[in-house]
Amino acid sequence: MKNKLFIILLVAIALLGLGLRLVDYDRLPGFEETQDEFFYPWAGMTMLQGKPPVGWSWFEAYPKREIKTFWGAQYPLVSPWLEKPPLYSLLSGAWMLLSGAKEIWEVRLTVLRLLPIGLSFFTIILTGILATKVFSRPVGIIAALLYATTPTMVMANRMSGHPYQTSRHQPGFDFNTAVYSASELARDDHYWPFLNICHWNTLGHWICI
Repeated sequence: MKNKLFIILLVAIALLGLGLRLVDYDRLPGFEETQDEFFYPWAGMTMLQGKPPVGWSWFEAYPKREIKTFWGAQYPLVSPWLEKPPLYSLLSGAWMLLSGAKEIWEVRLTVLRLLPIGLSFFTIILTGILATKVFSRPVGIIAALLYATTPTMVMANRMSGHPYQTSRHQPGFDFNTAVYSASELARDDHYWPFLNICHWNTLGHWICI
């Protein structure tokens, strides 16, 4: 009975967090807040279309760049774009292709931001599980509630992709938390050294908020 109540509370908190993140998500944060939201889906879309990944960057390491203007802003396009790991690029690129976008300039924040918002639902639950495993169920509920309702996290979870993850505009799904929580539930001691590294790395991200 206690387990069932705990799960119900976690899901309710996650639904609350999901609702908060959906309020005016397409307007706040504003379009001008960061242009980093675009290079992930651009790279993913072009890779999934069988092309070298295209993104934007001012790094001098790229020998060639093409300046393009989209939505009143300038983007120095480079290819192949190799600055970030490919997983979130592929996720966001697949999401945009499934939504009907075929070209990079067809990406819209109204659609793109639904991906990190949806993933944040699971992050809230996994945060509660992690805190429960490390501390206790009351702490787990409080941790999930704080993560779900803190304005900084509500705003950050709306933005699609950022290298600082939880400390700023994370993709919504904290891999470290997920691995730690899932493995703890499985009670697999073989992964303890790796899990401890993931745990402290996750806490480090939280401290940077």
